[in-house]
Amino acid sequence: MKKYICLLIAALILLSVFAACGDSAGGDDSQSSDDFRTFPGGSNQRADNDQSSSREVRTRPNGTQPQRASATSQVSEVSQAPEQTAPVRDENRNGSTPGNLVNGGLFVQKDGWIYYSNPADGSSLYRMKTDGSNDTKMNDDPTSFINVLDGWVYYVAGVARFRELHKVRIDGSGFATVIQNSLIDYLNVVDDTIYYLTENQFYTFKINGKAPNMIFEEVGASLSNMFISGNFVYFHDGLEVGFYRKRTNSGVLPKSRIRNVELLRSADMAGEWLYFSNNGDMDKFYKIRVDGLQKTQIADFPVKCINIRDGWIYFANMANGIFKMREDGTEMTRLTADNPEIALYNISVLEDRLYYNDNYALFTVRTDGTGQQNFR
Repeated sequence: MKKYICLLIAALILLSVFAACGDSAGGDDSQSSDDFRTFPGGSNQRADNDQSSSREVRTRPNGTQPQRASATSQVSEVSQAPEQTAPVRDENRNGSTPGNLVNGGLFVQKDGWIYYSNPADGSSLYRMKTDGSNDTKMNDDPTSFINVLDGWVYYVAGVARFRELHKVRIDGSGFATVIQNSLIDYLNVVDDTIYYLTENQFYTFKINGKAPNMIFEEVGASLSNMFISGNFVYFHDGLEVGFYRKRTNSGVLPKSRIRNVELLRSADMAGEWLYFSNNGDMDKFYKIRVDGLQKTQIADFPVKCINIRDGWIYFANMANGIFKMREDGTEMTRLTADNPEIALYNISVLEDRLYYNDNYALFTVRTDGTGQQNFR
């Protein structure tokens, strides 16, 4: 009985973070029975018919009333002219990578340890050494959006309509609830600041601060795919149907819309380029500069679970498994075997391995495509 309860909790966790990987866009992309698409390898196979969904959220963070920013609906377009930017943050000061967090934040590697959400044990928080030894359970919380920084593990605890912000020391001591009775999504910890979405609002506060500060509110919107890259927060707005960015320290300054990007399912950044699955073109793979120029299709088949690391783009194709390619679209390589019956979710990329969910089981494969095996 305990085994079945753990599997049920793990399934709920995967459903709650699935939108981060593949179902965040608005609109209906269902296809007729005669719709075929060209997949990797050159063969024509029937496309999967993912139905996009939006999240309904209602509960506000508990405690002190957040400070609200004015002029919340201000929007500008990203200028085509180069803009002056503040020095880009040291990526080592991020609690996780943007690509891992938009894929649900289920794995983090820091200082020789891997922290992860274990679907075989109700998605509880575990840690192990990079060689797989010293595998230890840290607590019983159903866990997602894991960030590790300065000796602390920050994570979202809970499933469905109950997701709180918790933290614990990397040795498992010092557990604390940071925000309770809420619905936390897309947790990002960067330097000394915590960012997250809840109730279609974007909050931020200092790690040692008291009250969360709401940077802006999108009433009735559907915010998703939120991540921090450089000095900007990027996010998709399903109501206004577009992808936006806003300086992390911009206060009431308007958000900027990235032109020529509307519906998308999955996205990640590399330098000044946004890579995304274009929901307006059957989820095919595109890239575009943040100034809205040079929109380019780099793969003529549907993709999801995009995750970029060290010059390589990792992504899933539902009918053909997991692939990688260079940022310019060259050297495409299949990493996992074909299996059209398997549903792929939430690709996490660590230093030399990928971890991914496969019909609620957990698998791993090296970044060169060897060593594929069941992990949990």
